[in-house]
Amino acid sequence: PFVSRRLGAVAVVAAGAMAASRVRVGAHYPHDVLAGAVVGALAALLVMSALRRRARALARRLPAARLRPRLTAS
Repeated sequence: PFVSRRLGAVAVVAAGAMAASRVRVGAHYPHDVLAGAVVGALAALLVMSALRRRARALARRLPAARLRPRLTAS
């Protein structure tokens, strides 16, 4: 309920292009970019696994949240 696969695919492509461009211009070494991708993926997996367990509770609280207009389409 909290994840858009289409938006995720766009984000992965954009992140890959950005990472490649950082290596291309010499701002980072390839192993720096790879290490950052691994750390980011692990952090995302940990956060998503924690949120998945509490998805119903979070969904019930969403209508009362101050950020509701930013988080929902309606």
